[in-house]
Amino acid sequence: MADKKTTKKVKELKVREIVTMYNALKSLNLYKLNRETQRSILLVSELLRPVFKTFEENRDEAMKRLRPEGFDQILEKNEKFNDLSDEEKGVVSRTINAYQTALNDYITNALDKTEKITYEGIEPIKLDAICEVADANKESNVELLLTVREATA
Repeated sequence: MADKKTTKKVKELKVREIVTMYNALKSLNLYKLNRETQRSILLVSELLRPVFKTFEENRDEAMKRLRPEGFDQILEKNEKFNDLSDEEKGVVSRTINAYQTALNDYITNALDKTEKITYEGIEPIKLDAICEVADANKESNVELLLTVREATA
């Protein structure tokens, strides 16, 4: 008996694309969809999830590690910004801006990295399935679903 050959495709995608696609797919309600469409969406989600989770964990760790000492007090002062002296306003603003800049730099760099996703035995999501998903999920972004289809093709 011959083994059924599976198609193996490797796609290089930016982490930004993977995060966007994963978020879109995980928000879909699959209940009303046919089983083939459900299966396709779940399989693609499974492939994207590890990159998404790694990005999320690394981002959360960066948020903690980039926080300057005494940052909670700075945030408390920021809540009463109008009551602060000009000098205190400057310190609060500079500290928050420096933290946000460092975090944004890290996140931008992380999202711009390229990851290889291997699609093995997964057929591209069919166009009629995208229409089915859009009908069942009024909040879905059809353009994004087409991007997911293209990524799996």
